Amino acid sequence: MSRIIKKLTNAFTLIETLLVLLIISFVLLFASLYPNKDITEKIESRLFFDQVVAGLNLAQGVSVLQETQVNVRFWKNLPYIEFQVVGQVESISQIKIPEFWYLETTLTFTHYPDGRTNNFSTVVFRHREGQRVEIVFQLGSGKFEIRQ
Repeated sequence: MSRIIKKLTNAFTLIETLLVLLIISFVLLFASLYPNKDITEKIESRLFFDQVVAGLNLAQGVSVLQETQVNVRFWKNLPYIEFQVVGQVESISQIKIPEFWYLETTLTFTHYPDGRTNNFSTVVFRHREGQRVEIVFQLGSGKFEIRQ
């Protein structure tokens, strides 16, 4: 009989087991509330460059459909990319550049109603950790390519 009682005293009690599960739950909860910063930056970077592509396509579409000229500005000293119809004060769109990306080059060009552009060059973005992304605009065609 004493052997049976001895084996029962070596086991964890229900309270101890619940306490351990509660601590593990809190640790997992706090880990899920503070997502990994690298993953957050990667997602935000991806969304930013998707917005840039959409903005460039929008600028070209507005210029063709409304038969007007649209200026696109990548300026180093501004925290955003601007799309503006020539002759209008307000912008069509402004895309905020995330704080961990910065522009290395400045470029302004105009989309014409026939879909062409007046300038071609490369816009270079640099991540604070050194990653480089280029938007290469092709000669006069209004087409572009993103290179990483």
